[in-house]
Amino acid sequence: MGNEESFRESLRLRSDKDVSKARVLISQWAVRQEFSVIERTRAMTAVSEIARNCVVYAGGGTMYVSSLYHEGAPGFRIQIVDQGPGIPDVDQSMKRGYSTGGGLGLGMEGARNLCRAFRVESNAGAGTTITMDYWK
Repeated sequence: MGNEESFRESLRLRSDKDVSKARVLISQWAVRQEFSVIERTRAMTAVSEIARNCVVYAGGGTMYVSSLYHEGAPGFRIQIVDQGPGIPDVDQSMKRGYSTGGGLGLGMEGARNLCRAFRVESNAGAGTTITMDYWK
């Protein structure tokens, strides 16, 4: 689709402190690529939701951030990868109000709405990879 990736960074996600570090890292990427404050906040909010889910439900994982050019527009790709139990029903998990942890159920569906592109790959017992793309 004309997407190209280059520079890449990673961050281990094990605790709430790491979720905060993930937000800072994404903010830095957005600032470097001259995203607006609103675009930066959208990316930080989505990362916070998905990184927290990774820590709480999968026991942690790794966040990868890479530069991305989508049809010539600069941006970045965020992948959060875990080796947890997987998501039994991805479609169900994307519905507003769905929660296995007693929360408001805005995490997955809300994060999807804050991205240009959002993909979930999950296998029972083998973990989950969530990819979020942002470009100008």
